Amino acid sequence: MMKWYPSMETCSHLLLLLAWLMSILASKHTASGINIQCVGKEREALLHFKQGIQGILPSWVGQECCNWYGVRCSDRSGHVISLNLSGAGLYGEIRPHLGNLSSLISLDLSNNHNLFVTSSK
Repeated sequence: MMKWYPSMETCSHLLLLLAWLMSILASKHTASGINIQCVGKEREALLHFKQGIQGILPSWVGQECCNWYGVRCSDRSGHVISLNLSGAGLYGEIRPHLGNLSSLISLDLSNNHNLFVTSSK
């Protein structure tokens, strides 16, 4: 049986194709897995929440709230399912906009300073 060896040109083309495919895949993934698109109204709810509190949340900028510190989104829908800001050194008013996170399963604001809710009456 005769063996076939690819030419250098064929190998170059295959390597370029492989590099291109890897760059496409890398652009679709983040360090935590699939690049999930943040739901716009939920990003706005988180930003309203941030306006009421003091403390450092430097990653809470830009459009992709699923990449923000403490925020976890559903792999399928992009809805915020968890907000874990335990021990983040936050203080201030917890605004009612968190109620707009309709898919929120877990909320952890423990071990912060003086977080409070004001009555809307």
